[in-house]
Amino acid sequence: VVSFISSDVQIPDWPFPNASVIEASKLKEEDKQSIKRRVEESLAASKVAFKANLIAFYDHDVSSRVPLMPMSGPTDDGVRKIAFTHRKPTIFQTICNNQWFEWDIQRQKLTNFGDGDGFQILTIDTSPILRTSFAVGTHGGNVMLHDTRTKTCVQMKFTEPHPISHVKFSPFIQPLLATSTDDFLVKLWDIRSGFDQPYLVLDGHTHEISGIQ
Repeated sequence: VVSFISSDVQIPDWPFPNASVIEASKLKEEDKQSIKRRVEESLAASKVAFKANLIAFYDHDVSSRVPLMPMSGPTDDGVRKIAFTHRKPTIFQTICNNQWFEWDIQRQKLTNFGDGDGFQILTIDTSPILRTSFAVGTHGGNVMLHDTRTKTCVQMKFTEPHPISHVKFSPFIQPLLATSTDDFLVKLWDIRSGFDQPYLVLDGHTHEISGIQ
């Protein structure tokens, strides 16, 4: 059995309104039921035995958003990424604009949220080993480490800020965190020893780094 979750994004200036989406907050109950029926019909018509166990609508309300910093990057209200937390199978996280969100799938409720210190959040990852810890990377060159037990945040900042395109925890070595930036570098950090210097810098890339695993 393979389970997965997917998300879609509203595009304000999309030229084909008949093939567009509506904000979750503006959906009426009959709209939601209609969308569910169409998804179920589409899955039933496919040659693969897929089943949509849950079709949910998560409203990324950003009314409490921290104002964007001047160099926070182009505004993007779309859901950039969805990620499971390793703490509980029903909890997942999303990033949208300059905020991160934590959702409970079963309850369809927002359980926690935070911001990128005014900068757009580009990436998020939870440690498979330190399951209460996760990191977000921002357009301003910050990596913010969060601990859900204490609700504390530790920031690591680069001398010459570059947008953090990816953050990735090692699934084997507890304190190891990898980051990538738009200067084509991958840096490995030992989060036990602070953030003055990376544990290792990997160069050699000549193009934008599109993924870390």
